[in-house]
Amino acid sequence: MADVLSGPAGKGMRGLLSEAPSDSQHMRDARSLVHGLGRGVMEAVVRKAAERGEVACEAIRSSRLEVGHALIHQHFLFGAAPVSDELIVGIVDDVVLPLFLSAP
Repeated sequence: MADVLSGPAGKGMRGLLSEAPSDSQHMRDARSLVHGLGRGVMEAVVRKAAERGEVACEAIRSSRLEVGHALIHQHFLFGAAPVSDELIVGIVDDVVLPLFLSAP
């Protein structure tokens, strides 16, 4: 996701998002697709961790599954720098892992 957002497709998406009416059906469809893909990948990763006993099943909640992607999207939309590996590592290490390892 970071590679796509940092490349030419990301520049195009940023332009489209800033110009398209937010209430159009196309924007609702695009948001739904992006949200569903990101959440689905995160849920699969965390469920595997739960199967290995690394994460409590009770920690898997919808809001927790969305935090990492929300931070990346926030940076993408409002940050000047590309979505770097360092940004992703920081989000995972400082936010996502502690969130899933904390008591639900």
